[in-house]
Amino acid sequence: MTASAPHIPLVLDPLIAEAKRRARRRRFLAFGLVAAAAIVAALNLSLRPGQPGRGSLATSSATKLPADRLIVPDVSIAGIRVGEPRRDVEARFGAGKRLEERDTVSYWGRRLVVSYYRFGARADRVTGLVTRWPGFRTRSGLRIGSTWKAMRNAGFLCDDYCVPSGGKTSANGFSATIFNDSRRQSRTVASIGVG
Repeated sequence: MTASAPHIPLVLDPLIAEAKRRARRRRFLAFGLVAAAAIVAALNLSLRPGQPGRGSLATSSATKLPADRLIVPDVSIAGIRVGEPRRDVEARFGAGKRLEERDTVSYWGRRLVVSYYRFGARADRVTGLVTRWPGFRTRSGLRIGSTWKAMRNAGFLCDDYCVPSGGKTSANGFSATIFNDSRRQSRTVASIGVG
């Protein structure tokens, strides 16, 4: 005689199944978050402007930083010369980004602003170049942030602004370079204009 105990139904099977379902959802959600983070990081690195070495999608000549970062007082900035025809500038660097001022464009994210002289219906010659970016330098190393003392030591005449000694003003028909301290208190170069 075998006595069997009554079978008590355990409700564990549905609980285990629910726990497994929830674990699968957590794994799927974690995988999805990791994949989304990887995509965001890849897009962030590839869409950074001005960094073609990192796979930049913005590779137009207007967004890449210039290879020539030289300021030649009374002559040029980044190889763009005062008096140069507009078509030559646009052939090398593109049309630039138009600014609100008439016949004025910027290159490299406003690192250099170029003004053109209007002769007749078309503005066809560079008349002015202005920068506030410290990446451009003279051969002697003067740049945005240079002190008035460094400017004087390099042979510039400084009062409210600095000009090359012996430099002429554009009002006399010659190009001039002005190293300006827009704050008039710090006595450091805040903007450089050629034209």
